[in-house]
Amino acid sequence: MSKEIIEWDGKALVSVNEEIEVMKLLNEAPNPKAVKTNKFANNAAYLDIGLIEAQLDRFFGSLNWSFVVSKLELQVNAIVCVGDLIIFYKDRQIRRSGVGAAEIQLKKGSQTMDVSSINSKALERDVPKAKSQALKNAAHSLGDAFGRSLNRSYKHGYVL
Repeated sequence: MSKEIIEWDGKALVSVNEEIEVMKLLNEAPNPKAVKTNKFANNAAYLDIGLIEAQLDRFFGSLNWSFVVSKLELQVNAIVCVGDLIIFYKDRQIRRSGVGAAEIQLKKGSQTMDVSSINSKALERDVPKAKSQALKNAAHSLGDAFGRSLNRSYKHGYVL
């Protein structure tokens, strides 16, 4: 089996053995020191966006992935971002969609969402936050190395 080759349109992409090794790496749990806790979300575990980007660089190379925003909109009092993580691996493209949101910071005492109640620097901070959340959401689907199982009661891992 280690010599078996996966082909797509007649092109050899990767050996089955190499594919298994990549999947094992993608499904290794992150270093416990890298896992952070969000005290504002019932102590949910998470990985910082910087680590997610570093992991993407580590696994695929810094020039072999990108995140493309397909939708950015204001919904009630939040910025919502939808985008696609696109990875170029061997002779194929891997695409994962993600969605993220960030609550817009309003002036103290504001009860309703209107343009005059938005803090002056809120969109500067909240739009990139929504984009980061969407990228993290997309990366989760790649495996445990990107935090997929952090808040699950079970560990799925990679099954042969």
